[in-house]
Parts: sequence; structure tokens; C-alpha cells
Amino acid sequence: MHFLRDLFSSNRGLPRLNHAPPDAQWRSVRPRKSAKSVTARLADSDGGIQSERGRLRYRRLRDYIVEHAPGDAAVVERDTFERTYSLRDDGRFQKRTDVTYRYFQLPHAVTVRTEEGLQRAEPNDWIIEGLHGEIWPVHEEDARKIYEMV
Repeated sequence: MHFLRDLFSSNRGLPRLNHAPPDAQWRSVRPRKSAKSVTARLADSDGGIQSERGRLRYRRLRDYIVEHAPGDAAVVERDTFERTYSLRDDGRFQKRTDVTYRYFQLPHAVTVRTEEGLQRAEPNDWIIEGLHGEIWPVHEEDARKIYEMV
């Protein structure tokens, strides 16, 4: 419980970002073929999960819960998930490499309002824009493993 209190108190006072700032320096990327696969399941009830960046809400039959690694989960809207992931033969999912995203970085921490809840972005994290204009933060080192420049 202290983790939650510390997380939310650490977001207090940070600028809140609902969309990209007008002077954002956009770069285009696509998922690497070598990016790790994930497990995912369609939510069978409404609820929430705790991520390292904040509490994320999911909706029954409308969101996928995506697990990148044990303890590292995300929520992805169903339409977006089905358009950007493909099912592998082993039952895991892989990001499609034919989908292009764009991202920007900021030199300071912010709180990003995502569709699933507030998430903290650290300085230089990639703030990625999805297919529907939604944004979410990814740690820079993780983003470099997942995406390549277009």
C-alpha cells in the first residue's frame, strides 16, 4: 500500500500531459522483428492493475491485459490490440512490424493521461502516439529494444 501512496504522491506537482505539446519533436518508429513476445488476455470483468507507472483500469470485453514480463503489465484497448498484435503459433502475441508509430521525448518528468489512467513519464522516456491519437510513456531503454527508426 505504501507503494501506491508513494507513486501517486510522486506524481503530484508534475505537469499533466493529455496530448503532445505543440513543439513536440516527432520521430517515426515501428516494432522490431526481434521484439519480445507477450502474453495477453481479453478482460472478462471490469477492474484494474497496478503498473510501475500507475494504476490502470480495464473494461470487460473492451480491453486486453498484456503481460510483457512477470509484474510488468499494460492495458490495451481491444480494437488497438487486434490491429497491432498478431498471434504466434506458440499462443503468445507479437507486435506487428508493419504498423508505424511516432513518439516524442521531454527533458522533464510529467504525468501522462492515458485511456487507462494516469502514468508517470520520466525525463527522456518515449511518449508514443497510437493509432487513434492516444499517448502512453515507455522507458527509453525499453523503447529502443521494442522499436526501430523508420
